[in-house]
Amino acid sequence: MVKPITRARRIAKSLFDKQLDKDTNMKRRCLTEGIKEAYSDMTEGWLEFKTETKRLLDSIGFNAACKERDLDPEAVASHIVFDGNTLVNKVLKYGLENTVRETVMMYHENLFVDEHGLFNKTEEKAETV
Repeated sequence: MVKPITRARRIAKSLFDKQLDKDTNMKRRCLTEGIKEAYSDMTEGWLEFKTETKRLLDSIGFNAACKERDLDPEAVASHIVFDGNTLVNKVLKYGLENTVRETVMMYHENLFVDEHGLFNKTEEKAETV
């Protein structure tokens, strides 16, 4: 059985690949649509997406590579996670430079934008439980 976050990413990637406009806002909208289709609760979908980025953010090498290029690791991780586990695994195994090369310079904006502070509220709930 396919995990909901995997389904959401596949839907989002399929939508994004069909777009003429390939900027971060379009990628974010496609991901939002994918999460809407795969989850009954948007907050749960975004939390799971954020959790997926932690695999990269826990990597010292990944963070160092982002710092070398003056990039926000969270933003870069969100774009890599959008592209799927295969790319995440390649980045963890071979490094940022050997997998995404110059493309990484386009990853300056995070796909996750917590406009309503939902993530912080959910985090606070989890800490009190």
